[in-house]
Amino acid sequence: LGLKRLASMPDRTTNTVNLANGGNAYRPTVINCYGNLIKDLESWFNQWMFFMFKDRMQVADKKADGGVSLKSGYELLVPIKRSKYPALTE
Repeated sequence: LGLKRLASMPDRTTNTVNLANGGNAYRPTVINCYGNLIKDLESWFNQWMFFMFKDRMQVADKKADGGVSLKSGYELLVPIKRSKYPALTE
């Protein structure tokens, strides 16, 4: 997992999200500034699922009209380039 960046690359794009208004949104985790209570695994997973698939965040987007677009966490994920990480396989 380490050489392929399968955990670290998604973390880079979703851990702390810079919002268009200058604020931040945080993926539910105990290793960042996420401010809501994570009392158990079920609570964390429900919050994580909401962040990744239902919550819509206003993020700066040079390609969008007005320079802002609404995105969920999963839409912030980017492909991992095999040219940069050759350990990555299909």
